[in-house]
Amino acid sequence: MLSLTKIIRVLMLVPAVVSFNAIAASYTYFKAIPGLQVTGSSSSTLNYAQLPLAFGSIALGTHALAQSVHLTNSGTGTVSLASISLTQANGFTQQHNCGSSLAVGASCTVTVNFEARIAGLTRNVLQVASNASATPMEVALSGMGVDMANALTLAPGILSFGWVPVGMTGTATVTLHNTASLSGALLIGTPTVPFTRVSTTCPDVLAPGNSCNIVLGLTPMAVQAALSSISIAFGPNAHSSNLVLQGDGAIPTFTQGGLTWAAPQDMYWNSYDTQIPCQGLSINGAGGWRLPTLVEMQSARNVKGLPFLTTQGWTDKYLWSSNTADATTVYAYDVANNVTRTRQRGVEAPGVCVK
Repeated sequence: MLSLTKIIRVLMLVPAVVSFNAIAASYTYFKAIPGLQVTGSSSSTLNYAQLPLAFGSIALGTHALAQSVHLTNSGTGTVSLASISLTQANGFTQQHNCGSSLAVGASCTVTVNFEARIAGLTRNVLQVASNASATPMEVALSGMGVDMANALTLAPGILSFGWVPVGMTGTATVTLHNTASLSGALLIGTPTVPFTRVSTTCPDVLAPGNSCNIVLGLTPMAVQAALSSISIAFGPNAHSSNLVLQGDGAIPTFTQGGLTWAAPQDMYWNSYDTQIPCQGLSINGAGGWRLPTLVEMQSARNVKGLPFLTTQGWTDKYLWSSNTADATTVYAYDVANNVTRTRQRGVEAPGVCVK
């Protein structure tokens, strides 16, 4: 017959069971309820597998989706929770509703958040210290920060249109490339006049490793340099890149009879100047120009028509020619009426240059 003392000793050998559930996987640990005598070589040992929480890659300064670890006491005694903490302060944070203990059959949740503070891999460890184990339960944490500030490349970095004839439109293309491992939203600005955005193949969100093009136009209204820029924002923090746009308004030209003709412009031919107008001039960035002959102008008029040799806007309707009557007199050509006349040097009048 068993004595009352022996019965109590047998009951004290029943262990408490504590189950930790992390990411839908349960682990059961055997641990003595404090104050009771437990025998057995494994009853006080906490055995568990490392289940890392991987937060993946996110842009610097942004937050990943939160992940949770669930703790459940499936044993026969209360579990005391000494602490729930992170080993480092490096972008990971945790919140929980566990309190200081878990009753039999009770559960609680630890929610872990990750903010990317540095580029590259960040690691941390979530520790849960309790009377269920001599050592804390540990869950490895990892997240990758991606620097999106310099992820978008522009080629070329400066978009040059060169010489574009006044009133006409020249185009140039810039290629955007996402060098990051993350997608990024694109926001393309609008340039100022005389530049325009003609077309684009760029989506609202540019995938990793993908490229797209933006076609821009320059329509100069005057013979002068044009300068502007266009802002291109990329990524979750809208990192902005400024693409410089530059070009020059050019004197319109056309080709006829093996010659390149430049549109009329003001010319002053001094009576004492031995250098003929057009010689030594740089038009649209090129030299080698000269005045045309009367025959060349008549031929161009008959083929190309008035718009290319118009003198609209000038009081004097006669264009300088290279044909001279004497040392101070030059022949000039009336395009509208197809007639010639002589003109004294020393006056300002329109003229065209050819090469």
